Amino acid sequence: TTVTKAGPLAATIEDVALTHLLLGQVDPKAHYTQMIGEEYFPPPVLSSLFDSSGKYVIREMPLEGTRIGVFWDHFRHTDDEIYEESLKALKYLEKLGAQIVDISIPHLREIHLSHGITILSEFGIGWEREFYQKVLESNTQITVALGKTIKSIEVFAAAKVRRYAKNLICDKIFVDMNIDAIASPMLGEAVPKPGKGYRHFGETDNEKIYRAMRYAPLANFLGLPGLSVPIGYEQKTGLPIGFQLLGNAWTEDKLIDMGIHLEQRLERKSPPPKNYYDVLAKFVV
Repeated sequence: TTVTKAGPLAATIEDVALTHLLLGQVDPKAHYTQMIGEEYFPPPVLSSLFDSSGKYVIREMPLEGTRIGVFWDHFRHTDDEIYEESLKALKYLEKLGAQIVDISIPHLREIHLSHGITILSEFGIGWEREFYQKVLESNTQITVALGKTIKSIEVFAAAKVRRYAKNLICDKIFVDMNIDAIASPMLGEAVPKPGKGYRHFGETDNEKIYRAMRYAPLANFLGLPGLSVPIGYEQKTGLPIGFQLLGNAWTEDKLIDMGIHLEQRLERKSPPPKNYYDVLAKFVV
């Protein structure tokens, strides 16, 4: 599908950087490489972060010159606890030299709606056979059925909104305003509890999904790199609170740089389990 993206899910930013180096390799035999040309796919770059021995480069003001955009109305649209922790993280980045720049992202509702239309329509096509064979759980059958009701003109309209959003974010904000990353909370509310009976029947709650994914569409829908870093813990559940950084295409190194500093700020509450085995240890100098 057009919204399926590959990316590392790791315990530390260092692991994210290493996995990114592997995922970001250019495959000359891949379809898009042959269609567009290998020269348009730059290899992953982390040389600005690490020296030749693999050690992180220590700088007095490590984020000096970095410009972080914030759409404040959107940034505040979450639970109070998440907002306060996200604001602390933002001020910490500012303390390290980053400049916080006010930005505006108009028509977010239409962008989010187009994102949902795209997912549902592709879901409906991708799982059509399994849907008719009744091998899907109930909530997935509902999602596929919804996707099959979407008309071609709605899919076309969503594609036009996607192009508008891509031009707005990439050209107007990242390039014209010289923004290195857009910051926001990761979730639109505290981690929700699943509904009763979800283990047996699944759960269909589009309103809950929308609230939780309020900050996800820009990265997923537009295919841009995004990094989520834990910055605190919920008081009621002890679950981590995430902070999201969205970058322009091919700027993963900038996001990783900011993520490293945010990670160092947080004191981890959960040590690795006793049977933990570091599969990457032998590859790290």
